[in-house]
Amino acid sequence: MSLPFLSSTPGDEVVVVEGDFNASVERMFRAWTDAGELMKWFGPSKGAVVAIDVDLRVGGRVCFEFAATENKRSAVEGTYLEIEPNNKIVFTWSHIVVRPDGEERVTPQSKVTVTFKANGDRTHVRLCHEGIATQDGRDGVSHGWNGAMSQLQAYCAGEA
Repeated sequence: MSLPFLSSTPGDEVVVVEGDFNASVERMFRAWTDAGELMKWFGPSKGAVVAIDVDLRVGGRVCFEFAATENKRSAVEGTYLEIEPNNKIVFTWSHIVVRPDGEERVTPQSKVTVTFKANGDRTHVRLCHEGIATQDGRDGVSHGWNGAMSQLQAYCAGEA
């Protein structure tokens, strides 16, 4: 699988994905911080996310609920640590998986930093995800964020 947005080496402790998008900084910031906008593109593939909750304030909660399968229900939850409108957002990230037998697994909390920088009439978006405890986790996050950036690119092009 091609990972065109991945800037870090697979397996690196900090996963970095980035790219230039056909949208203003204001539109990109809104795409990352408004639940309605996020529902139009967020996730590793189209339809992967079924609900998003955003409380955009420092200390506020963000939650992405993924489509359930017969083997699991999963979500990602976090808390906003920093919000600089049209410049940067920082939030925690913890993946929660619930199996049909009720077993729940929660990954240790990691941190996501997303920055937005004007590049002419485009916006450069850079995401750094750090503190992921395992190699498998870093590999999964690399693929997931690359897919999300692909979805975001399609959204900006009016294809999503």
